[in-house]
Amino acid sequence: LNLFEAGAKKPFPFEAVVSPWDNVSGHLSIIENALAVPPSVYSFPADNEEAADAATAGDVSSSACPNAQGWASTFVLELLLQLSDDLRLAKRVRDLFVKGLLSCPEVLLCALVRRLQTNAQGNGQNSSAGMQMKGELMRE
Repeated sequence: LNLFEAGAKKPFPFEAVVSPWDNVSGHLSIIENALAVPPSVYSFPADNEEAADAATAGDVSSSACPNAQGWASTFVLELLLQLSDDLRLAKRVRDLFVKGLLSCPEVLLCALVRRLQTNAQGNGQNSSAGMQMKGELMRE
């Protein structure tokens, strides 16, 4: 991410992070790394609801959750659920969700509840994405 920013003189575009890639393994690597760094390195855009969910992590500098806005992002959650449907990536996505549950459970749970509410109202993008992953996360 730093290399891109140094060369392009602008941040890595969010649209490139969440739009579909042919190289799904590389795509997941970018998401894994973006979620593991603080917002000073990569900042996810957030609407009001996502920002409220991210705020449940408290002070970012003293939090175990390095990038709360990433975990609160509807687009990131949808992407991870879609990537989990690829059997080659399912374990990596599951491990990433477990990291999220351990480092910022409040943010991830608030974001998942918001996603469920959106789907229940019929506004969801792809409610069938990640069905197996949803069941596994519920057992965690």
